[in-house]
Amino acid sequence: MYTLNLLFNFGQTNGRFDGDKAGGVLGKSKNWLRLKTAIEPEPANPDPAVFDPERPAIWKDLGEAGTLLLHRTPADPGTICIRVAASPVDATTVPPTPALPANATVQLVVTFGRPVRANQSQASPFVDGAEPSVKTTFVFGPIQRNSPAAAPVAWFFPLGKIAPPAAGRDPDLADRYEFSVGVIVTSGGLTRHYGEDPEMDVGQ
Repeated sequence: MYTLNLLFNFGQTNGRFDGDKAGGVLGKSKNWLRLKTAIEPEPANPDPAVFDPERPAIWKDLGEAGTLLLHRTPADPGTICIRVAASPVDATTVPPTPALPANATVQLVVTFGRPVRANQSQASPFVDGAEPSVKTTFVFGPIQRNSPAAAPVAWFFPLGKIAPPAAGRDPDLADRYEFSVGVIVTSGGLTRHYGEDPEMDVGQ
């Protein structure tokens, strides 16, 4: 399992996610985290109703790398997820980082696309349905914090597993995808937007 971890300052209006904050691995913003399967086996269902992602010990920080390389075979990379959390309250930041009420909501939109220079024909590594049809867009919420169910402190969104390689793909080449992550946070009648443009390579 891989999780893109994103923190935001609700006082910020420039649309950018925050940088790293205190709190160990879960305080790393715009970083990819990988599940330590030696500590926590890959869950069959990573929905936060049954899987608690708020345990720093189960995650390895892969750093704020420009591109995540997923090895599609022979190992199964598991589910791709996105975690969104408010940055800790801090009056010293510019602008100050305010507290976020428990009833604040987040809507997440993720859109995949094929870059101009790409080896593959499809626009996304995900499929939807039995056809199968490529799935490029994911929309979640708006919902209140859901991670974990007992004491929600963040929003956790599993996208699903990447699909097997297309027939005839050259095993020496990787599939490259660009995808945009957009988050809409609403609290106390105010709305803030945040966005990020990571990259993903999927090997054979």
